[in-house]
Amino acid sequence: DRLIMKQFEAALGRGQNFPGRFAIYTGEREERISPPETRMTSNVLEVQRLIVKHRSQFEAPLAQILPGLSHHSILGIAATYGLQFLLSPPNRLQETY
Repeated sequence: DRLIMKQFEAALGRGQNFPGRFAIYTGEREERISPPETRMTSNVLEVQRLIVKHRSQFEAPLAQILPGLSHHSILGIAATYGLQFLLSPPNRLQETY
């Protein structure tokens, strides 16, 4: 349980840097409709907390919970948002997000 989150936390604790951009999205309806062990929304909240706590170790992170969505409805929106975030020029990233 939580293997990836534990590995991520351990890497941050060791001071590992995460250069480049990454985007994580989940729908806010996930924990109401998915099995409890998936913890998708809670995990994204935890990633957000870790980003804030270890901000200097990230170049351009983004972790968002999108309102009103689930894994059934998030695909198109998350792909569009993710591409926009990943492809935006660095000097215009704040205009996008």
